[in-house]
Amino acid sequence: MDYSHFVWAIISTKEHVRTFVQREGQSENAMELHGELELLYLLGRFFDRVLYYAAVGYEQESIPFLVEIPERPRCSPHAM
Repeated sequence: MDYSHFVWAIISTKEHVRTFVQREGQSENAMELHGELELLYLLGRFFDRVLYYAAVGYEQESIPFLVEIPERPRCSPHAM
C-alpha cells in the first residue's frame, strides 16, 4: 500500500469517528459538552500521532542503509 493511501485512510477514519461522536454526543448540559469536546480533542491528538509515527517509520524504512565511506588520505603539508 502506498503511503498516501495510508494517510488518506487515517484521515478518512478520523473524520468518520469525529462525525459519529458529534452525531451521537448530543450534549444536554455544559459538563456533557465539555466531555464531548475533550473526547474530540483527544481523538484528534491520537490520529495526529498515528500519522506522525507512521511517517517516522516510513522514513526509517525508506532511507537506504548508509555505507561508511573510508576517509580520503590527507596529504601532509610537508609531502609536497
